[in-house]
Amino acid sequence: MIELFSNWVKQRRRQDRPRSSNLKINFEGRLICKGCEDLERRCVARMEYFENYGNRDERRWVTIHPNYAELESYAEIGCATCRVWRKLLLQQCSSHDLALSLAQSPHRIEADISELPEMLISAKPPNGKYLSAQLKLGSTGEYGYGLTDITWQSLNPDPISDEVISLIREWFHDDCLEKHWKCRGAMGNGSPPRRLLAISDDGLTVRLVDGEKLPHPEPYIALSYRWGTSQNLKTTKDNEAAHRNGIPARDLPKTIRDAVTICCLLRVSYLWVDALCIIQDAGVDEWSTEAANMHNVYGHAAMTLAICSSADAGAGFLQLRLAEAYELMQDDFKFANMYIRASYVDLHYVRTRYSLASRGWAFQEERLSPRILYWSDNGVFWSCQSSEHSETGKSAKADDWGETPLPSQAKRFALGSWHDMIQEYATREFTRPNDRLGALSGLASRYKNANSSASEYIAGHWLYHLPVDLLWRPDRLIAPPTAESEYIGPSWSWVSIPSAAKLKIYNESYMPLSKVIDYSAPTLGPDPFGALKPHAASLTVQGRFRLLLRDNPEEIMWQDAHRSEDGRLVYPSLRASSNVYAFDPVQAGVVFLAKDCRPAIVYLDWERASGLDVLFCLEITWQGFLIVEELPEKPGEYRRVGCTRMHEDHEFFEGSPVTDVKLV
Repeated sequence: MIELFSNWVKQRRRQDRPRSSNLKINFEGRLICKGCEDLERRCVARMEYFENYGNRDERRWVTIHPNYAELESYAEIGCATCRVWRKLLLQQCSSHDLALSLAQSPHRIEADISELPEMLISAKPPNGKYLSAQLKLGSTGEYGYGLTDITWQSLNPDPISDEVISLIREWFHDDCLEKHWKCRGAMGNGSPPRRLLAISDDGLTVRLVDGEKLPHPEPYIALSYRWGTSQNLKTTKDNEAAHRNGIPARDLPKTIRDAVTICCLLRVSYLWVDALCIIQDAGVDEWSTEAANMHNVYGHAAMTLAICSSADAGAGFLQLRLAEAYELMQDDFKFANMYIRASYVDLHYVRTRYSLASRGWAFQEERLSPRILYWSDNGVFWSCQSSEHSETGKSAKADDWGETPLPSQAKRFALGSWHDMIQEYATREFTRPNDRLGALSGLASRYKNANSSASEYIAGHWLYHLPVDLLWRPDRLIAPPTAESEYIGPSWSWVSIPSAAKLKIYNESYMPLSKVIDYSAPTLGPDPFGALKPHAASLTVQGRFRLLLRDNPEEIMWQDAHRSEDGRLVYPSLRASSNVYAFDPVQAGVVFLAKDCRPAIVYLDWERASGLDVLFCLEITWQGFLIVEELPEKPGEYRRVGCTRMHEDHEFFEGSPVTDVKLV
């Protein structure tokens, strides 16, 4: 692999590049290109301005190079600062292919110097979002920012060097398996996966075997990765027998082939891969059974191998690390009479920003796993229930759970954690939207086992916290479903909102003023937490019920509403009448109601041009209610179209009858 690395470097150096005469020697005695020299001069002048005037209101962007290819060329002929910018930008790439594509980008390389000594270096790949590398300038000299250290990581460009593999073995075998009492019980307990891939001693063949028929529980690695468009090899009813006879490793998609290599290096003989260990065309019962067992598959694995930097099964993950292609010296970090202090890529960044973080199925795979090895182009990271490690030796930042990504089961499955998990999960992407409940099944099963108060599970909600949990809302208006839209869940469940939409689920402490009196949520297969039968789920809530717009209210224009200097919404026309409303179809679809000059803010889920006069309100708590409409084709049944959570009119439901409302 080192030979391949050398050839890659030589190939890059053969490309057309500017002449070294285009470089200058700056006042620190370093070679510098014109773009970096101009940036250095502007930084010095701007920091002097800050010293005198302290004004940072104005945004300042400086173009360093017209494109990435020119930056790389100047880095090649000796501009030390360009070498730093290049490494910083490569480290921000969430996949290997994205890093390779930078060379074809026509977009400028820019620096934001608005908040010096903090800076942003920005680039845009041809088919991706902007990359922004954060850094800070510091020294003990003229500007007195007191930063003398340089935070930087230097990795072996070979991802499977002896150094890297020895480090992983130390985390896995020497530390976690031998010393961590919290982690010991997490492997080998419970039933093994239904099927596993047995790896030959030479790693050249894998064979599908029945996990339950192995003579004793065998340690295995579970793979978490993105299928992409190259997951062409799958186990089906037609090829299952052939896969049991053996699959040459060369026929595997590259990501799975690389995972086999890691298993061999770590001396683990079994691998679980969803595409090969689940019969893909065996029908609903097969998928439902396997989805229900995910908490065992990942929960009892020796480790989960999470492939973070690969967006496609055909891409692999054992490529040479492009950000480590060239060695940097300490003097390279000198800039504008100071040093560049660059933030390193940590575990939190890899978990939340890389391509795997958007995959729906990977959400529960990570949270069910007692041990995870995160593999990225910017190093490998380890997390278990007792410790975190990174290849650079620097500790990773704590994430939203407040500890390592894998805290104790009790903390992970508290009610607040369920709400937090759903809010993050809702943004994940699915190739098949109907997988949305199935891909959460393992977490739901584990949550029920960890919470004695968790009773029935109904379409992504827990009965014991309904109807209060119905007061969720999307962060934006969503196109309404059509007759051709695939059914995922009932309108009253967050599941019905398309994936990739952000949700707000409130941890309400108010006592409900209504109650659930009936419910039904039959699933397609044997998994009680899995996909629902189409149009079969319903929830009947008993509570006070009224029209949204009653007593012929007057409509006022949205433009009449504005924000005051302290940020509060002000509605001048509401002062003139106690029965008016305003409708804004653009800004979050909000309807404002009023009685005695107390506004209620109603958030709509779906885009709606008219028809507010047919909407009803169902009281849930003293400050929150649902907005529903009756189905024209099914009188007596209602679908949710929105909610309000903080209305101030405590007499809003006065005189309204208590009604049994069937939500579908």
